[in-house]
Amino acid sequence: MEATRHRMVEVNGINIHIAEKGKGPVILFLHGFPELWYSWRHQILALSNMGYRTVAPDLRGYGYSDIPESVDSYTCFHIVGDLVELIDVLDPHERKVFVVGHDWGAILAWFLCLFRPDKVKALVNLSVPFLRFDRNIKPVELWRAYYGSDHYISRFQEYGEIEGEFAWVGTDRVENGLVRIELRRNFLLIFQCCYQKGNYLNVHWMNQLHCLVGYLRKKPITTSPNSRKLASLVHSTSTEI
Repeated sequence: MEATRHRMVEVNGINIHIAEKGKGPVILFLHGFPELWYSWRHQILALSNMGYRTVAPDLRGYGYSDIPESVDSYTCFHIVGDLVELIDVLDPHERKVFVVGHDWGAILAWFLCLFRPDKVKALVNLSVPFLRFDRNIKPVELWRAYYGSDHYISRFQEYGEIEGEFAWVGTDRVENGLVRIELRRNFLLIFQCCYQKGNYLNVHWMNQLHCLVGYLRKKPITTSPNSRKLASLVHSTSTEI
């Protein structure tokens, strides 16, 4: 059986890592957060066996792809620009592909279809339905309507919320400890476990995490009623592959 191939592709001024397998019409998979190309490993195998060329990149800022330092380098225009040039590299003749997106990758897929519909043969999106843009509604107001005012994105729009969180923990500890060291170490640990033989998380990986696990155990997990609003927008059937 042909193995999944890995290579770097220069697009839009940066290097993007892609995993690809098979021959035929191209299917481009877009991962969410905090994920990598690896999230699509089962679909890469299944659909390549069905006669497609399956391609899953590490998006800008993820995995083996380049990580531009400036926050301004991560707008939807930059990332869609990456995808447009990547599509041209993957299919230099037809210059359009099938697209599958999940989570934040689904949002990028919607933007790709809006900005460059000529690049997309068909779209399959998971977990994020299309929300029509209304110039009279601010994005944060829309977010509050769907997910509630206590959602972290909503809360952090209010002056003093994130500053209060940082002050409680300690700004220096947040910047130098949590962000630069602990979060990176923990995410790397999770992804490294995924690459172990068998493609499953090692049963002991939770015991090696420090900063997040103890915090989450103190927070009861509840289902938000706003999730039903999101579910009501989606009417479809699915097949697991």
